[in-house]
Amino acid sequence: GLLVVLALILIGAPAHFFNVGFTPLLADVIPESRRAAIFTARNVVNGATLSLFVFLYGQWLEAGWAPFPGNYQIMYAFGFVFAMLSQFFLHKVGVPKKAVLEVPTVKNTPRKQWAALREMMRSQPAFRRLTFNTILHALGLWCVGPLYIIYYVRELGASDGWVGLMGTVASLSAILGWMIWRPIVVRYGEPRILRYVIVLLGLIPLMIGLLPNLTLILFVVALNGLLAPAVNLSHFNILLKVMPPDQRPVFTALYTTLVNMGAFLCPMIGVLVADWIGLAPALIGFGALSILGSTSFWWQRVLPDRPTAVDPVS
Repeated sequence: GLLVVLALILIGAPAHFFNVGFTPLLADVIPESRRAAIFTARNVVNGATLSLFVFLYGQWLEAGWAPFPGNYQIMYAFGFVFAMLSQFFLHKVGVPKKAVLEVPTVKNTPRKQWAALREMMRSQPAFRRLTFNTILHALGLWCVGPLYIIYYVRELGASDGWVGLMGTVASLSAILGWMIWRPIVVRYGEPRILRYVIVLLGLIPLMIGLLPNLTLILFVVALNGLLAPAVNLSHFNILLKVMPPDQRPVFTALYTTLVNMGAFLCPMIGVLVADWIGLAPALIGFGALSILGSTSFWWQRVLPDRPTAVDPVS
């Protein structure tokens, strides 16, 4: 068990370095007018692939054609080989050349780092507001993250088959959600869509806590799959807009660091609270906390409401 945890940590660590470069790369190679269409297509393909291979891997493991642990080793080896295809296509992306900024060498002390952090936040008020609002919105959702599966299995008696069905419902509804929200986001603009929809995501854990029925929970999971793409698409596009183009890697690292601090601490808090008051009350309470935090997008607006540049993909 300890080795599995260590392996997961090793898998996650390089992903943070990757994101610091990949997010600015997307902004550099995809024009603003096409981001909604391309990000939607990317996530639809990802969701469809995920749905297919989760099903196929499940059939492979259940069939018992290879003994444990060989069945898992073969599955992971197969996944690794196909994952390397993404590296091949990533290297083929043409990145426009731009001037490299000279970064002055300074003594790396905590005080200087803190001063630099404050200056970055002060110089970009839209970035500061988006980061602050995002953390307030996500506190409840981060806390509730590890509670779902415990609640489904321990208190509602969910089987492996139901968990697999839930994953399929989540993936398929998300695919539909991306297709529905792309033209809506383009027409009405990311700030307006984000402000209206992000408040609704807190209803998901609240409803799950109030509906102790696995069948009804599948409908709530589907609702989350339909709503989340609106938030993901509008939020990511706004994030790219509020970062200075010539400093996107630095601001991406800052944003990722601040957000991951909350994402690291909150699940532990969520488990402690659930042990104290129970799983269902914790789901309801953290859902209400997310709704309350999401209202920050109303009273501290990041960007003015305006439609996105015309999306050329019909």
